[in-house]
Formats: sequence, structure tokens, C-alpha cells
Amino acid sequence: PVSVHVAMDPARSVRFDVYTDEQWRGLDSGDRSVKPLAHGTPNDDSGGDLFCEGSARSGGMYHVQVYSITGREVRFWIFRK
Repeated sequence: PVSVHVAMDPARSVRFDVYTDEQWRGLDSGDRSVKPLAHGTPNDDSGGDLFCEGSARSGGMYHVQVYSITGREVRFWIFRK
């Protein structure tokens, strides 16, 4: 299993999506029909940080896209627990 956690400042100011390498290449080539493999979910136990946990049948590279939902400059940190 893998877990991704994103903390931010200010709180609740970003979201994130997780993509496989194949999905990411599709986005890079302009395919806007690509949907993320997973999304960050609010973790109310840690002040609104986001997390995503899961497992895959095969290994490989995954991409995490973090984006502001406030329209303002934000700071964020990606980490594993």
C-alpha cells in the first residue's frame, strides 16, 4: 500500500489528484478526457490536511498534481506517513 499526505497553508486551500504514468502521458498529449486514479480526501484528524491511500496490482510511477482552490498563492508539503 501507498499513502500520500498533503499539508497546506492556509488550511483547506489545495486539492490533489493522483495519476498513473500512462494517464499523465495522456494529459500531456492533450487528452482532457483522462480522469484521475484517485483524489486527496480531507483528514479531519490533522487539521484539514489531505490524504490518499491505496494499492495497485503492479508497480510503476505515479504523479501527484496539487492545485490551489483559492485563486491565491498557497504553500503545500507532500509527505508519506
